[in-house]
Amino acid sequence: MKAPPLLLKARGYYGLALHGLRRLLGTRSQAVRDETFATMVILSIFEDIAGERNGLHSSHTKGFGLLMGMRGESQLSHAQGRDLFICAYAHTLIESIVLRTRPRHASTELIVGQLDGSEPVPRLMLTASKIGQLFAESSSHQGSMDIDTISQLTTWIETGNILALEMASWSQHLPDHWLPLVVYTATGGPLMTYQNASIAAIWTYYRAARISLQRHLLDLRQTLASLVGDNQACDVHRDAALEEIQEMTTDTCRSIPFSLGDIDALGQTIPASAEGRPPIRALYGYLMLWPLWYVLTFGMGTAAQMEQIRSALGRVGSVLGIKLALMLAQQGSMSQHATALTPNPYRFVPSTS
Repeated sequence: MKAPPLLLKARGYYGLALHGLRRLLGTRSQAVRDETFATMVILSIFEDIAGERNGLHSSHTKGFGLLMGMRGESQLSHAQGRDLFICAYAHTLIESIVLRTRPRHASTELIVGQLDGSEPVPRLMLTASKIGQLFAESSSHQGSMDIDTISQLTTWIETGNILALEMASWSQHLPDHWLPLVVYTATGGPLMTYQNASIAAIWTYYRAARISLQRHLLDLRQTLASLVGDNQACDVHRDAALEEIQEMTTDTCRSIPFSLGDIDALGQTIPASAEGRPPIRALYGYLMLWPLWYVLTFGMGTAAQMEQIRSALGRVGSVLGIKLALMLAQQGSMSQHATALTPNPYRFVPSTS
C-alpha cells in the first residue's frame, strides 16, 4: 500500500528537520537555544505519530536528558523554556517509569526540584519524579534474603506510603476549575467532564500514577511478607490498595467519553462533524496514550473497563492517525514486555460501574 502524499511530504520534511537538528547540536551555543529544543520535541512527537518509535524506547530520550542538563536552571526563567522542559522531562520520565530504569542525568532531577510546586502540573511532576526513582531503585534491587533486605523493603514501602499521601493530597489542593464534574447521561451512568481536554489528560496521568504506585506497593509488601512469614500484615493493606486501584481505573474510564470528544462539559453528546473533522485535536489524543496504556497493561480493572481503554487507544490511532496508539492498543495487557514488568497475581473484584 502506498503512503498518502501528505505523509510522504511530512517524511521528507522530517528528514530535513532531523538533518538540521544534528547540525545545530554540534555547536553548544545553538544546542541550548529554545528553537533547537523545540525542534527535538516536535520530532519526537512526529515519530510517535508516524510509527517511527522503536517499541517502548524513544530515540530522543538520551538527547532530551543531555539538552535539559546543558540548558540548566536558566531555562525555567521564562515561560517557553519551562513549557519545553516540562514536555521533555515528562517524555523521559514516562519512559523511565515504563521501563523501570534510573534517570540518566542527575542534573535533570536537580532542575526539576526548582519548579514551582504551587502549580498543579509541576507539583504532580515533582511527586511523579520521586515515584520513578522509587520504581527504578526497588525494581533493580538484587539483594539476598537477609535482614538488610528486609530493612530495605521496609524503607521502600514507607517511602511509597509517603508518596501515596502526596498523590492523594494533589487532588485536594487544586483550583476549582481543575476539578472534574460528575454528570449523568440519559442512561443514568455517571461520567466525568473537565473544563478542557488538557486538564482531562493531566488527570489521566495522575490516576495512572496512583494505580502504578499502589500496584508497586502491593508487590513490595508481598515480597516482605514472604520473607518474614507474615501474610496477615500484607492482607491488611491489600484490600485498601485494590480499592484505590479500582476507584482510579473506574474514574479513568468515566473520563474517556469527554477526553475523546464524545460529550461536552455538561455531558451532552457532541454530534459528528459534517465536514468529517476529528472530535478532538490530535495533541489531546496523543497526551492520553501512555497513561491509558499503563492502566491497560496492569489489567486490574474489569473486562469491560479494559476493553473500553483498549478501544479508546484504537480510536486515537485510527481516527487521529497516531500510529503509536495502534501499537499500544495491540500490545494491551497481553504485552510480553508489560507482563514481564508487572505480572498480575491479583484478581480484581469487578466494579459496579
